[in-house]
Amino acid sequence: MLYISHSQALSLCILLTLCNHVINAYKYNPNPNPINNLCPITNDTNIVYSMVNGVGPASIRWVQDYLWWWKSYDNTINYMGLTAIDFQNCNFADYINLRIYVNPGGDAYDQLEALTSTGTSNIINFITRNQTNPSAYVGFCAGTYIASHDYIWETLYEGVDYYKYKENPPMSLFPHMVEGSIVDIGDDEFGDKVGYKHRLVNVSNGHQMLYYGGSTFGYNGALDYTDKSSGLGVYDEDIEVVVYYSDFYGFNSVNIPAAWRYKHNMFLTSVHPEADNCTHWEASPNVANDCPPPGTIPTDVILQNRAWLAT
Repeated sequence: MLYISHSQALSLCILLTLCNHVINAYKYNPNPNPINNLCPITNDTNIVYSMVNGVGPASIRWVQDYLWWWKSYDNTINYMGLTAIDFQNCNFADYINLRIYVNPGGDAYDQLEALTSTGTSNIINFITRNQTNPSAYVGFCAGTYIASHDYIWETLYEGVDYYKYKENPPMSLFPHMVEGSIVDIGDDEFGDKVGYKHRLVNVSNGHQMLYYGGSTFGYNGALDYTDKSSGLGVYDEDIEVVVYYSDFYGFNSVNIPAAWRYKHNMFLTSVHPEADNCTHWEASPNVANDCPPPGTIPTDVILQNRAWLAT
């Protein structure tokens, strides 16, 4: 049985492969949170995730399943999904026991529009608050696009000057351009020959993870910010690549990031290491079920990826 200590579980940084900075600084504060009857966050809530319009139904399910699995090993974890209204009413930075914000995958445009500038400001203020009360951002797939400064979507630049982002641009918590989808793996606009927009890919830790249109850098238009020798002045020492893609349909590719850390409190992914087979789950009425077909991710692969996130 997997055992995680109380302090590790509360910080959730091992869970989400974040750094020791947040773990070592964590101390539970029993004092009540600011009184705000409009915000559902409680003094015991230590992780929240987005459920706004634009978050994919499967992505919500994956995050819920993952956190449920983790909580089954330590019931001190208290997580909560938040609606668009909650993002307007909750000043996350004021909740001193809140440690992790998770942004699932889906449609980056729709999510930013649903969050509005108030919601994104509340996220930014939380992630950048004084580290005596550590905080962290975890972005899966669209959560990485949203955290970036700007991005290229299948050759089209989309950033602060893009017409869809005049009022609600990406948050620039990761202050660089990213690029997706990685069409050499999967074309999120058109899918493959049978219409699938996902693919189980090999990554450098020896695992397989689901790719569903996520972003990266050092690919085509987005520069490699980890390359000291490029001479382009874009090297960023605060980026630590955690895993790389291993192949694109059999062609070796060892330098395209699949997941990375930024500074002390951000974990961003191109892949979906949290994904499982939610095939038989029924989405809400009138909501498309974007779960992969049955058996897409073998059970042993799902558990292997969960263990990787938890170590």
